[in-house]
Amino acid sequence: MPLEKKTLSLALLKGMDEKSSDSSRPPDALKSLKNFDFGKRGQLTKRGGFRHDTNMTLTKFGGGTISSGKAISQYGDETLILDGKNMYSWIKEGAGGEGLLNRGVYVPCTIEHEFKHVQSDRRQGNCQIAEKNGVRVYVWEEYQFEGSNYKAFVDIEHIASGSRLIDTTEISSTAITDDTDSSGAPQTIYKKAHIQCAVIGSYIFIVYQESGNMRYRSVNCTNITSAAAVTAEANLLNASAAQVTIDTAYPMFQIDKFLGVTHSDAIVFAYYAGSNTIKVQYLTASAATLTMPNDSIDVGGASRKVYFIPYGKASGGIPNGIFLKCLNDVNDAGEYSIVVGYTVDDSSTYKLGLTTIKDSLATKIDYALQNVLADGSSSGSIHVLRGTAGSVTDEGAISVFIEAWSNTTDMGTQGEIVPEHFIRHYTLNRTNTTITTTSNAVAFNTSVTSDMFRYNGSLYCVLSQANDNALYVDYDAASPDGADRGLNNNSVLVNLEGDIIGALKTGHAALCLTADFITCNPNTFAAGRENRCLLHGVQRVTSRETATVFVFGASKHQKYAFYDPGVYGPGDYPDNIFGVSLFTIDFTPARTLASVDIENAWLGSGGFIHSYDGNEVVENNFVNYPAIKQVVEVANATAGPGFSDSKTIKYRAVYAWTDAKGNEHISLPSSIIEQTTTPGKVSSISTDMSSGIGSGYVAGSGKTIASTSGSGTGLTLTIGVNGSGAITSATIDTPGTGYANGDTVVVTGGSSPATLAVVYSGKSTIQLQIYVPSLTRKSGAVVKLYRTDHDGATFYFVAELVVKARTALTSSYVAYSDLPANEAAITSRPILYSDTFPGTGFSGCSTDLVRHQNKLISAGTDDEAVISTVIQEGIAPGFPTGYFNTIRLSGDPGKITAIESNLDNLLVFTNNDGYYVAGAGPDILGQGRFADPRLFASGQGALAGAAHTDSPLGVFYQSERGIHIIGRDMSIAYVGALVEDTVGAKTAVSMTRRDSDNVVRIMLQAAAPGSGGADRYCIFNYYYKQWTTYEVTFYSGAHQVAEVYDGTSFQRLTADGRVKTQSTTEFRDTNQDGSANVQYKAEIMTGFISPTGLMKKDRIYRYMVLGQFVSTHTLEVEVYNDYDGEEGDPNQEDSVSVSSDPAGLYLFRSHLATQKSRGIQLLLKLDGAGQCANIEGFALEVGMRPDKTSFKTIESRTM
Repeated sequence: MPLEKKTLSLALLKGMDEKSSDSSRPPDALKSLKNFDFGKRGQLTKRGGFRHDTNMTLTKFGGGTISSGKAISQYGDETLILDGKNMYSWIKEGAGGEGLLNRGVYVPCTIEHEFKHVQSDRRQGNCQIAEKNGVRVYVWEEYQFEGSNYKAFVDIEHIASGSRLIDTTEISSTAITDDTDSSGAPQTIYKKAHIQCAVIGSYIFIVYQESGNMRYRSVNCTNITSAAAVTAEANLLNASAAQVTIDTAYPMFQIDKFLGVTHSDAIVFAYYAGSNTIKVQYLTASAATLTMPNDSIDVGGASRKVYFIPYGKASGGIPNGIFLKCLNDVNDAGEYSIVVGYTVDDSSTYKLGLTTIKDSLATKIDYALQNVLADGSSSGSIHVLRGTAGSVTDEGAISVFIEAWSNTTDMGTQGEIVPEHFIRHYTLNRTNTTITTTSNAVAFNTSVTSDMFRYNGSLYCVLSQANDNALYVDYDAASPDGADRGLNNNSVLVNLEGDIIGALKTGHAALCLTADFITCNPNTFAAGRENRCLLHGVQRVTSRETATVFVFGASKHQKYAFYDPGVYGPGDYPDNIFGVSLFTIDFTPARTLASVDIENAWLGSGGFIHSYDGNEVVENNFVNYPAIKQVVEVANATAGPGFSDSKTIKYRAVYAWTDAKGNEHISLPSSIIEQTTTPGKVSSISTDMSSGIGSGYVAGSGKTIASTSGSGTGLTLTIGVNGSGAITSATIDTPGTGYANGDTVVVTGGSSPATLAVVYSGKSTIQLQIYVPSLTRKSGAVVKLYRTDHDGATFYFVAELVVKARTALTSSYVAYSDLPANEAAITSRPILYSDTFPGTGFSGCSTDLVRHQNKLISAGTDDEAVISTVIQEGIAPGFPTGYFNTIRLSGDPGKITAIESNLDNLLVFTNNDGYYVAGAGPDILGQGRFADPRLFASGQGALAGAAHTDSPLGVFYQSERGIHIIGRDMSIAYVGALVEDTVGAKTAVSMTRRDSDNVVRIMLQAAAPGSGGADRYCIFNYYYKQWTTYEVTFYSGAHQVAEVYDGTSFQRLTADGRVKTQSTTEFRDTNQDGSANVQYKAEIMTGFISPTGLMKKDRIYRYMVLGQFVSTHTLEVEVYNDYDGEEGDPNQEDSVSVSSDPAGLYLFRSHLATQKSRGIQLLLKLDGAGQCANIEGFALEVGMRPDKTSFKTIESRTM
C-alpha cells in the first residue's frame, strides 16, 4: 500500500523544554535554543554581540585600569563598577573623555559577631581562638559579679557542626585583690592569667601565668576524638628544664604564631622580665610538650626603660600593656619579622617604644621614642595600651596601629569619664631606624580589637568604640532614671587609611577600653570593687577558605548589670554582661552586591549599607550616635544673657551630614543630659586686691571660707599672694550656692584674715562637650545641639557645631558655651526630629536590600531584617531601633538568604523556606507595623548568593532546585523546569528585567568557572512564557560576574574588570581585550520527532526550514535518527551559503538519506558575522503508514 505523504509543520511556539526526555518532548518544543532572542511570536533572531572596544578601555582618570570586576550597578544614567577595593563611576562621554572616576572605597564583605557563650551573672573578656583540622579552641577570662576571682576557661568546638567537644573547662583561677589606694601592691590589677593560645603542628597550646610561673596545656587536634580533651596543667620549662618565670609585679606577656626560617613552626613569647626589660624567645613543641630554647633577645633595659604605670587612686592611670606581632612574611633569618611595642619611661615623660627583631633573634632595631599626642603635638606623655602591625607586601615597610592614652585630667574623683585614648598609625623601615606617623589619629576613644591581616593587597583590622564616657547608667547626668551611657558602641572593620569597610549594628561592640573602664577606673570605687580589668592584648586572626574568610574571638555586650550594695539603683555597683563571641569577616560574600536606586540616592549592600549621591560613597547614617561628655554650669560675671537660677535644662545632640543631593543623614539622638542652674553662685571677686588683702596666706587652690556676711556656702578659691602672704588675686574653684551680690567672705588660713566681696549676677552659662564621630567617611559632618525650655520635654535647636574631617581631627569632642540672650525664645526654634519622627540608627552589615512599601529593607547576617523610615526627599533613610522595625523569623530558621518585594507582600527566604510579610509597615511617624512572617514555601528557600527580581508575573528567584516564580497570589511555579539542565548547579549571579521586550535575563556562574570556557544565560520571555539561552566564550579567567541595563544597552561585567556592551547592530563578540572579533553560532535543536507516535517507524522524505534573510551566512543542519542524539555523530550534515536574500521565501529543504526512522532530530546553526536570518519554523514531509505496529529491530536487541 502506497504511503500517504503529509506535511508536519513545526512552528516555534513552545521554546525550550529540558524537563522532558528526548523521546517524550512535544514535537514543537525544543531541546535547546542557543544565542537566539525572541522577536515576533514564533520568530527567533540572533542575539547581539557582546563588544569591548579597544578604543574604549575603561581607564581610570589619573591613569591605570582596573584589573578585577566584582559587581556592576546602575544609578539613574550612571553605571557603577566595583573592583573589590573601590567603586567607580563609568563616565561614558564628556570633555574629559571616557573613563572610570573613583567614587570611594567599597570592599564587598560581610562582618558577623555572634555569641558563643553568655551568662547573666558574669562578665567574660575577649576570647582568643586557634584552629586546626576543623577544631576551634576558645580561651578567655571572666569574673562573676559577686565573685572574688578571675577565672580562665577553655572550650573546644567542632567547626563544621558547631558542636562542643568538651564542656567548658576551668583552667586557672586568680584572686581579685582589693586596692583602695596606692599603697601596698598598686599593680594588683595586672595579676591575672592573661590566657592565650596558638598552634604548633597538630596541637593547640594554651599558655597562661600563675604568680609569675608560666603554665600551659594542649589540645591534640589530630582528629575529632583526640581533640575532645585538654591535657593536664604543665609547667613551661626552658632548655635547662627549669621553670620559666616572668615578673611577679607586672606579669605581662604576649604570644604569637611564628612561621619563619629559624623555626618553621613555633610561637614567639615576649614577656616582662622585670628590671625594665622585655625578653623575646621562641617556644617550640614536640607533640604535646612545649619548651623554650635558649635563644633570646632583650628589649628595653637601663637606657630604654620599659614602664608599667602603678595602679591605684594616687596614680590615676589605666593599666598599660605590651604588644607583639609576628609578620610571618620573610624568607631569610636575617630579616626583621617580629615587632614589639611598649611604654618607655624617658626621664618621667612616658613614650611609645617600638622594636623590630630579626627572625634569628640575633639583632634588633630600636626606633626613636614617640610621644605624639592626639592633637599632633609632642608635649606630654602617652601610655601604650595595645597594638598590632602588618605589611602590605612581604618584607615591605611595617605599618603599626598603636592604641594609647594620654590624658587623665577629665576623670575626676567620680571617675565617670574615660581618659582620652586614640589610635595612631606608624610606619617602620625594616632596614634602618626611620619611623614616621600620620598627622592625625586614626580614631578617638577607640580600641584595637583584632590583629592586622592582609587580603587582596591591603591591610585590615577591627576597632571597637564606645563613643561615650563609659558603659553604665549615669544617675548624675539625668533624673530620675539616669542616662544610658556607652550603648552607642560599635566594632568596625577598617583599612590602613582608617576608612571604615564594615560595621555591626550599633550596640554590638566587642569589649573595649571605654566599656572596661567602669570597673577599672582607679578613682571610682571603694575596697573590693575597683580593680577589675579583663581587657588585654589584641585578638589573633585566623584565615580560612583560602584566605578570604577571617575569624577571631572577642566578647559581645549584652546589657547593663548592677549588684550589691544597692538593689538596681544609683547606689549599686554598675557593670556589664559581656559574653564570649566570634567575629567572622568574609571578603567573598555569597552575593557580592545588592543595590537599590531610590531616585535621590543609590544604596548598596556589604559591610554596611553604602550610600552614594553621585559624588562619593559613604556609610548610610553614622556607625555611632553622639554622647554629651560634660555639662558644666559657669556663673556669669554680669547680669545679662544667660540662664536664670533654678532652671532645669535638658540637652541632646545628633550627628548630621548632608550629601550632594541634599539628603540629610541624621543619627540617633544622644541620651538626655540635664543641668539645674544653682542660685547664689559666685562668679567673681569684686575687691581690689592690687595692694594685698590680709596676711599670712599660702598661695594655692581649694581655699575655703571661714565666714560670710550672708547665707552662702561652698565657695572655694585659688589665691595668689605677695611676700607677706597678702592675697593679691583670687579666682573661683567652686562657686558655691546661696550667695548674694556684695556679700563679704573671710578666707580661711591667714594670720590676718582677708575679707573679700563677691559678685553674684543671677545668670549662668552652660558649657558642654560633645563627642564627635571619628569612625566615619563623611567630611563636613556637624553636631546639632538641642535643649529644652525650663523643665520642658520638647527639645529645640540650639547650635550647629562643625566637626573636622576625620583626617584632621585633633580631639575626641567639640565644645559649646550656651549663653542665650533670651532663654525663653528657644521655643520658637526647630524641634528635634525624634520628638516627632522615629530615631534613625545604624543597621550594620547588609547581605540583601530591597525597596518595599516605600521603605528600605535590609537583611543582615542572621535571621533578622531591618526596616528603614519611610523614604522621603531630603532625608537619607535611617533604621529605627524599635521592635516593630525589625523582621524576625521565629524558631531556628537559619540565616536570611534573600528578600524581595511582591506588591503588598515582602518575601523573606532562608536556604530552606520562604516566608511572606504582609501589611504596610510603620508610617512616616513610626506608627503601625508589618505582620509577623508567615511560612508559605516550605522546603523551597532561596539559594544563598543567588539574584532575584520582581516582574509583572511575580518574583523570580533561585532555589537549590532551580528557578522559581512567586505569583502575585503567592503561588509558586517551577518556571525554570524547562531550563533545569542549563541552570544545573550554577548560581544566578544576576537577574535583569527589561519590560520593553518582556524579558528577565538570568546570568549564570559556575562554582568554579575555570580559566576558560562558556558563560551561560537563561532568558525568559514572560509574554511568550518561553526560554532561550546565551553561550558566551570567555578566556583567561575572565568569566562573567554581573550585568545591568543602563537604559540603552546591557552591560556585562567580567572578572578581569572589563565591561562588554551588548550591541543591537553587531553580531559577533569580541575577545577578552577587544582586539579581535569572535564569531559565534546561533543554534536550534529540536527534540526527537516521531510523526505518528513514540517508537513508530515512519518514512521521512525531507525537511524544510522557514525564515527571513538578514545578512550573509551559512545555514547548517545536522540530522540525527532513532533517538541517537547529539552525543553521537549525525546521520546527515547539510549546509548552504546564503549571500543574498533568496527570491521569494527564505525556504530551504533537504532530502534525507535515511528516510525510515522512529524519530528524527534537527540541529540548525546560523554561522555568520551578521544577524544572519530570523528563523520561523520547520516542516517535515512524512510518508504516513496505515495504523499498524512495527516491532522489528536488530537481533542484538532481541531479548
